[in-house]
Amino acid sequence: MKNYNKTEKFKYSYPNYKNVKTNKGNVTNFIKEEIKDLFKGIRKNQKLNAIKGTNLIYAYKNFQRAFILSVISVLIGIAIVLFHPETNKVIVNINKPIKTQDIDSTLPNLINILDEQNKKILSKMSDLNDSLKNIKIKLNSNNARLSADNSAEK
Repeated sequence: MKNYNKTEKFKYSYPNYKNVKTNKGNVTNFIKEEIKDLFKGIRKNQKLNAIKGTNLIYAYKNFQRAFILSVISVLIGIAIVLFHPETNKVIVNINKPIKTQDIDSTLPNLINILDEQNKKILSKMSDLNDSLKNIKIKLNSNNARLSADNSAEK
């Protein structure tokens, strides 16, 4: 609504309603006055329409220019990204490069080795779990003996 008040400077001309009040019954003078007001209004309204049309043409041309400039700037940005040479290239020399020629044949061997390691780890965990169960059983039996000894002493 920022530009709403700017439309007040474009006031169109309409026939004056005061002519009806001032008319004292003379129809020919009333009609002459109405025709004079209409011609005056037509000239004024044509000038206002010409000003508004000029403003619309000016706005249309500026929107066209803005669109074309934005397209050109996007194309320039794309060209810079695509065709700009990299200036900060880092070159790394590898003393012992990794050979990837036979990776397909070594992959199953690697999987087998990992499976064996996994089985070893699982068996060690199972042994640890059994050891913990044995320790828990011994602790429970020792606790039972201690509680029996304490009750016997009382």
